Amino acid sequence: MPTYFLFTLNAHTVALEAAFVEEVLALPELMLIPDAPAGIVGVFNRRGQIVPVLDLPLGDGPRAYQVTDSLLLLRSENTTVGLIVSAVQGVQEIAATTIQPPQGTSSSAPPLLAGMAGEPSILVLNPPPAWLEITKLQQVSAITSFLLDHDPADLGDASFSTAFLPDAQAILWQRAEELRAPQDSVAAGRTLTVVAIGSQLLGIDTQHVREFVTVQQATPVPCCPPHIVGSMGLRGEIVTILDAGAPLGLPPKAIAPKPKAVVLEAGAAPVAMLVDEVCDAMFIASPEQDAPAASSGAIQSAYITEVVSYQQRPLHVLDLSALLSSADVVVDERL
Repeated sequence: MPTYFLFTLNAHTVALEAAFVEEVLALPELMLIPDAPAGIVGVFNRRGQIVPVLDLPLGDGPRAYQVTDSLLLLRSENTTVGLIVSAVQGVQEIAATTIQPPQGTSSSAPPLLAGMAGEPSILVLNPPPAWLEITKLQQVSAITSFLLDHDPADLGDASFSTAFLPDAQAILWQRAEELRAPQDSVAAGRTLTVVAIGSQLLGIDTQHVREFVTVQQATPVPCCPPHIVGSMGLRGEIVTILDAGAPLGLPPKAIAPKPKAVVLEAGAAPVAMLVDEVCDAMFIASPEQDAPAASSGAIQSAYITEVVSYQQRPLHVLDLSALLSSADVVVDERL
Protein backbone atom coordinates (compact mmCIF):
# COMPACT_ATOMS: atom_id res chain seq x y z
CA MET A 1 0.00 0.00 0.00
CA PRO A 2 1.54 3.37 -0.97
CA THR A 3 2.69 5.72 1.80
CA TYR A 4 1.72 9.38 1.50
CA PHE A 5 3.12 12.52 3.09
CA LEU A 6 0.27 14.58 4.55
CA PHE A 7 0.26 18.37 4.85
CA THR A 8 -2.18 21.26 5.22
CA LEU A 9 -2.67 23.86 2.49
CA ASN A 10 -5.43 26.48 2.39
CA ALA A 11 -7.45 24.54 5.01
CA HIS A 12 -7.20 21.35 2.91
CA THR A 13 -5.48 18.19 4.00
CA VAL A 14 -3.33 17.10 1.06
CA ALA A 15 -1.47 13.84 0.41
CA LEU A 16 1.62 13.35 -1.77
CA GLU A 17 3.55 10.11 -2.29
CA ALA A 18 6.25 10.08 0.40
CA ALA A 19 8.87 8.68 -1.99
CA PHE A 20 9.11 12.09 -3.71
CA VAL A 21 9.70 14.10 -0.50
CA GLU A 22 13.41 14.74 -0.06
CA GLU A 23 13.43 17.14 2.88
CA VAL A 24 11.23 19.47 4.95
CA LEU A 25 12.40 22.99 5.75
CA ALA A 26 11.05 26.01 7.57
CA LEU A 27 10.07 28.65 4.99
CA PRO A 28 13.10 30.86 4.14
CA GLU A 29 13.45 34.20 2.36
CA LEU A 30 12.85 33.83 -1.39
CA MET A 31 14.05 35.86 -4.37
CA LEU A 32 11.13 36.96 -6.54
CA ILE A 33 11.48 36.35 -10.29
CA PRO A 34 9.90 38.88 -12.68
CA ASP A 35 7.67 37.26 -15.31
CA ALA A 36 8.14 33.83 -13.70
CA PRO A 37 5.92 31.01 -14.97
CA ALA A 38 2.58 30.69 -13.19
CA GLY A 39 2.80 29.04 -9.79
CA ILE A 40 6.48 29.84 -9.16
CA VAL A 41 6.72 32.08 -6.09
CA GLY A 42 10.49 32.54 -6.19
CA VAL A 43 13.81 30.76 -5.71
CA PHE A 44 16.36 30.26 -2.91
CA ASN A 45 19.91 29.03 -2.54
CA ARG A 46 20.01 25.58 -0.99
CA ARG A 47 23.63 24.74 -0.27
CA GLY A 48 24.88 26.00 -3.61
CA GLN A 49 21.84 24.95 -5.66
CA ILE A 50 19.09 27.29 -6.88
CA VAL A 51 15.70 25.76 -5.99
CA PRO A 52 12.45 27.07 -7.53
CA VAL A 53 9.53 27.30 -5.09
CA LEU A 54 5.90 26.63 -6.03
CA ASP A 55 2.52 27.36 -4.50
CA LEU A 56 -0.11 24.83 -5.55
CA PRO A 57 -3.37 26.22 -6.97
CA LEU A 58 -5.59 24.79 -4.23
CA GLY A 59 -8.20 27.02 -2.61
CA ASP A 60 -9.85 30.28 -3.55
CA GLY A 61 -7.56 33.13 -4.55
CA PRO A 62 -4.09 34.01 -3.23
CA ARG A 63 -3.21 33.07 0.32
CA ALA A 64 -1.30 34.98 2.97
CA TYR A 65 2.03 33.33 3.74
CA GLN A 66 3.12 32.88 7.34
CA VAL A 67 6.53 32.65 8.97
CA THR A 68 5.31 29.31 10.39
CA ASP A 69 4.83 27.83 6.89
CA SER A 70 6.97 24.89 5.81
CA LEU A 71 8.71 24.03 2.56
CA LEU A 72 8.55 20.51 1.18
CA LEU A 73 11.47 19.72 -1.10
CA LEU A 74 10.40 17.33 -3.84
CA ARG A 75 12.77 15.38 -6.06
CA SER A 76 11.62 14.35 -9.53
CA GLU A 77 13.63 13.60 -12.68
CA ASN A 78 16.87 14.84 -11.06
CA THR A 79 15.24 18.18 -10.27
CA THR A 80 14.54 19.60 -6.80
CA VAL A 81 11.60 21.94 -6.27
CA GLY A 82 10.13 23.51 -3.13
CA LEU A 83 6.45 23.46 -2.25
CA ILE A 84 5.04 25.94 0.29
CA VAL A 85 2.62 24.30 2.76
CA SER A 86 0.90 25.53 5.90
CA ALA A 87 1.82 22.60 8.14
CA VAL A 88 3.21 19.08 7.94
CA GLN A 89 1.01 16.34 9.40
CA GLY A 90 3.11 13.18 8.95
CA VAL A 91 2.65 10.08 6.81
CA GLN A 92 -0.23 7.73 6.15
CA GLU A 93 -0.92 4.72 3.98
CA ILE A 94 -3.72 5.24 1.43
CA ALA A 95 -5.03 2.36 -0.64
CA ALA A 96 -5.52 3.14 -4.32
CA THR A 97 -9.02 1.63 -4.14
CA THR A 98 -10.11 4.32 -1.65
CA ILE A 99 -9.19 7.26 -3.92
CA GLN A 100 -12.25 8.67 -5.68
CA PRO A 101 -11.40 10.45 -8.99
CA PRO A 102 -12.05 14.21 -9.08
CA GLN A 103 -15.09 15.53 -10.89
CA GLY A 104 -15.42 18.47 -13.25
CA THR A 105 -11.70 19.01 -13.87
CA SER A 106 -10.50 20.60 -17.11
CA SER A 107 -8.76 18.24 -19.51
CA SER A 108 -6.33 21.03 -20.47
CA ALA A 109 -5.09 21.58 -16.89
CA PRO A 110 -2.10 19.65 -15.52
CA PRO A 111 -3.40 16.49 -13.80
CA LEU A 112 -2.65 17.69 -10.27
CA LEU A 113 -5.31 15.79 -8.35
CA ALA A 114 -5.66 12.02 -8.36
CA GLY A 115 -8.83 12.32 -6.29
CA MET A 116 -10.12 12.33 -2.73
CA ALA A 117 -9.85 9.71 -0.01
CA GLY A 118 -10.93 9.16 3.56
CA GLU A 119 -13.28 10.94 5.90
CA PRO A 120 -12.71 13.82 6.43
CA SER A 121 -11.60 14.12 2.84
CA ILE A 122 -7.94 14.15 1.87
CA LEU A 123 -6.93 15.66 -1.47
CA VAL A 124 -4.59 13.09 -3.05
CA LEU A 125 -2.10 14.47 -5.57
CA ASN A 126 -0.84 12.58 -8.58
CA PRO A 127 2.90 11.77 -8.57
CA PRO A 128 4.89 14.98 -9.26
CA PRO A 129 6.14 13.85 -12.71
CA ALA A 130 2.52 14.11 -13.87
CA TRP A 131 2.19 17.82 -13.06
CA LEU A 132 5.64 19.35 -12.53
CA GLU A 133 6.83 21.20 -15.63
CA ILE A 134 10.42 20.07 -15.27
CA THR A 135 11.79 21.95 -18.30
CA LYS A 136 10.43 25.30 -17.06
CA LEU A 137 11.75 24.66 -13.55
CA GLN A 138 15.21 23.85 -14.89
CA GLN A 139 15.17 27.01 -17.00
CA VAL A 140 14.27 29.11 -13.95
CA SER A 141 17.14 27.54 -12.00
CA ALA A 142 19.57 28.19 -14.85
CA ILE A 143 18.70 31.86 -15.43
CA THR A 144 18.76 32.68 -11.71
CA SER A 145 22.06 30.93 -10.91
CA PHE A 146 23.71 34.36 -10.54
CA LEU A 147 21.83 34.70 -7.23
CA LEU A 148 24.02 32.13 -5.48
CA ASP A 149 26.25 34.82 -3.98
CA HIS A 150 23.47 37.23 -2.99
CA ASP A 151 22.87 37.90 0.70
CA PRO A 152 19.15 37.22 1.44
CA ALA A 153 18.94 40.43 3.47
CA ASP A 154 20.06 42.55 0.47
CA LEU A 155 17.31 41.61 -1.99
CA GLY A 156 15.24 44.77 -1.40
CA ASP A 157 12.01 44.90 -3.42
CA ALA A 158 12.92 41.59 -5.06
CA SER A 159 12.48 39.78 -1.74
CA PHE A 160 9.52 37.61 -0.87
CA SER A 161 9.38 38.92 2.70
CA THR A 162 8.48 42.57 2.00
CA ALA A 163 4.90 41.90 3.19
CA PHE A 164 6.14 40.52 6.53
CA LEU A 165 6.75 42.46 9.73
CA PRO A 166 10.43 43.23 10.51
CA ASP A 167 10.76 40.47 13.14
CA ALA A 168 9.38 37.87 10.73
CA GLN A 169 11.62 39.20 7.94
CA ALA A 170 14.67 38.67 10.13
CA ILE A 171 13.63 35.05 10.75
CA LEU A 172 13.23 34.37 7.01
CA TRP A 173 16.62 35.99 6.27
CA GLN A 174 18.32 33.89 8.94
CA ARG A 175 16.81 30.69 7.57
CA ALA A 176 17.93 31.54 4.04
CA GLU A 177 21.42 32.39 5.25
CA GLU A 178 21.74 29.04 7.04
CA LEU A 179 20.67 27.23 3.86
CA ARG A 180 23.46 28.89 1.85
CA ALA A 181 26.10 26.60 3.44
CA PRO A 182 28.73 25.71 0.81
CA GLN A 183 28.35 22.57 -1.25
CA ASP A 184 31.37 20.88 0.34
CA SER A 185 29.49 20.74 3.65
CA VAL A 186 26.56 18.86 2.14
CA ALA A 187 28.47 15.61 1.86
CA ALA A 188 29.06 15.80 5.61
CA GLY A 189 25.34 16.17 6.34
CA ARG A 190 22.32 13.97 5.97
CA THR A 191 18.55 13.95 5.97
CA LEU A 192 16.77 12.48 8.99
CA THR A 193 13.31 11.00 9.26
CA VAL A 194 11.82 12.28 12.51
CA VAL A 195 9.68 9.78 14.43
CA ALA A 196 8.10 9.72 17.88
CA ILE A 197 8.08 6.87 20.37
CA GLY A 198 6.04 8.00 23.32
CA SER A 199 7.19 11.49 24.24
CA GLN A 200 10.67 11.01 22.74
CA LEU A 201 11.68 12.22 19.28
CA LEU A 202 14.14 10.09 17.31
CA GLY A 203 16.03 10.86 14.10
CA ILE A 204 16.75 8.08 11.61
CA ASP A 205 19.11 8.52 8.67
CA THR A 206 16.74 8.51 5.69
CA GLN A 207 19.08 6.34 3.60
CA HIS A 208 18.16 3.45 5.93
CA VAL A 209 14.39 4.06 5.72
CA ARG A 210 12.79 1.80 3.15
CA GLU A 211 9.12 2.52 3.74
CA PHE A 212 6.37 3.18 6.28
CA VAL A 213 3.76 0.54 7.00
CA THR A 214 0.85 -0.32 9.25
CA VAL A 215 1.31 -3.65 11.00
CA GLN A 216 -1.90 -5.53 10.34
CA GLN A 217 -0.82 -8.75 12.06
CA ALA A 218 2.29 -9.98 13.86
CA THR A 219 3.29 -13.65 14.01
CA PRO A 220 5.02 -14.48 17.33
CA VAL A 221 8.65 -15.60 17.13
CA PRO A 222 9.58 -18.29 19.73
CA CYS A 223 12.35 -17.75 22.32
CA CYS A 224 12.61 -14.00 21.77
CA PRO A 225 12.53 -11.15 24.30
CA PRO A 226 9.24 -9.21 24.60
CA HIS A 227 10.48 -6.29 22.50
CA ILE A 228 10.72 -8.63 19.49
CA VAL A 229 7.00 -8.33 18.83
CA GLY A 230 7.03 -10.94 16.09
CA SER A 231 7.34 -11.01 12.33
CA MET A 232 5.19 -10.12 9.36
CA GLY A 233 5.10 -10.83 5.67
CA LEU A 234 5.87 -7.87 3.43
CA ARG A 235 5.55 -8.61 -0.29
CA GLY A 236 6.95 -12.11 0.12
CA GLU A 237 9.65 -11.09 2.63
CA ILE A 238 9.68 -11.96 6.35
CA VAL A 239 10.36 -8.83 8.42
CA THR A 240 11.09 -8.80 12.16
CA ILE A 241 8.96 -6.34 14.16
CA LEU A 242 10.85 -4.45 16.86
CA ASP A 243 9.49 -2.44 19.77
CA ALA A 244 12.61 -0.32 20.32
CA GLY A 245 11.36 1.22 23.57
CA ALA A 246 12.99 -1.37 25.87
CA PRO A 247 16.46 -1.40 24.18
CA LEU A 248 16.40 2.43 24.23
CA GLY A 249 15.54 2.45 27.93
CA LEU A 250 12.11 4.05 27.49
CA PRO A 251 9.22 3.34 29.89
CA PRO A 252 7.12 0.31 28.89
CA LYS A 253 3.78 0.99 27.23
CA ALA A 254 1.05 -0.97 25.50
CA ILE A 255 1.30 -1.44 21.74
CA ALA A 256 -1.60 0.11 19.86
CA PRO A 257 -3.79 -2.04 17.59
CA LYS A 258 -2.43 -1.99 14.03
CA PRO A 259 0.57 0.18 14.97
CA LYS A 260 2.69 2.21 12.58
CA ALA A 261 6.20 1.03 11.75
CA VAL A 262 9.26 2.24 9.85
CA VAL A 263 10.91 -0.50 7.77
CA LEU A 264 14.67 -0.10 8.17
CA GLU A 265 17.56 -1.54 6.19
CA ALA A 266 20.81 -1.30 8.15
CA GLY A 267 21.83 -4.92 8.55
CA ALA A 268 21.50 -8.36 7.07
CA ALA A 269 17.69 -8.26 7.03
CA PRO A 270 15.04 -5.52 7.18
CA VAL A 271 13.45 -4.65 10.52
CA ALA A 272 10.10 -2.93 11.11
CA MET A 273 10.50 -0.59 14.10
CA LEU A 274 7.24 0.40 15.78
CA VAL A 275 6.64 4.14 16.15
CA ASP A 276 3.77 6.25 17.42
CA GLU A 277 4.14 8.93 14.77
CA VAL A 278 6.17 9.80 11.69
CA CYS A 279 6.62 13.54 12.08
CA ASP A 280 8.94 15.08 9.56
CA ALA A 281 12.14 15.00 7.52
CA MET A 282 15.02 17.40 8.17
CA PHE A 283 18.60 18.00 7.02
CA ILE A 284 21.41 18.26 9.59
CA ALA A 285 25.13 18.79 9.28
CA SER A 286 27.36 16.06 10.66
CA PRO A 287 28.61 16.62 14.20
CA GLU A 288 32.22 17.39 15.01
CA GLN A 289 34.39 14.27 15.20
CA ASP A 290 34.82 14.54 18.96
CA ALA A 291 31.32 15.79 19.77
CA PRO A 292 29.69 13.55 22.41
CA ALA A 293 26.15 12.27 22.05
CA ALA A 294 24.69 14.34 24.86
CA SER A 295 21.68 12.08 25.25
CA SER A 296 19.10 12.85 27.87
CA GLY A 297 18.83 10.36 30.70
CA ALA A 298 15.60 8.95 29.27
CA ILE A 299 17.35 7.21 26.35
CA GLN A 300 20.16 4.64 26.29
CA SER A 301 23.09 6.69 25.00
CA ALA A 302 24.85 3.65 23.48
CA TYR A 303 22.39 3.83 20.59
CA ILE A 304 22.49 7.63 20.09
CA THR A 305 25.06 9.41 17.90
CA GLU A 306 24.04 12.97 18.80
CA VAL A 307 21.21 15.16 20.04
CA VAL A 308 20.01 18.07 17.89
CA SER A 309 17.23 20.59 18.27
CA TYR A 310 13.92 20.04 16.51
CA GLN A 311 11.14 22.60 17.05
CA GLN A 312 12.74 23.53 20.38
CA ARG A 313 12.76 19.90 21.52
CA PRO A 314 15.67 17.43 21.74
CA LEU A 315 15.90 15.02 18.80
CA HIS A 316 17.98 11.90 19.49
CA VAL A 317 19.72 10.63 16.36
CA LEU A 318 19.78 6.84 16.32
CA ASP A 319 22.87 4.74 15.66
CA LEU A 320 20.97 2.09 13.72
CA SER A 321 23.97 -0.16 13.18
CA ALA A 322 24.59 -0.34 16.93
CA LEU A 323 20.91 -0.81 17.75
CA LEU A 324 20.11 -3.45 15.14
CA SER A 325 23.29 -5.46 15.78
CA SER A 326 22.97 -5.47 19.57
CA ALA A 327 22.30 -8.67 21.48
CA ASP A 328 18.98 -7.13 22.63
CA VAL A 329 17.69 -7.03 19.08
CA VAL A 330 19.32 -9.81 17.04
CA VAL A 331 17.06 -12.85 16.66
CA ASP A 332 19.02 -16.07 17.17
CA GLU A 333 17.41 -18.47 14.70
CA ARG A 334 19.21 -21.42 16.32
CA LEU A 335 17.00 -21.22 19.41
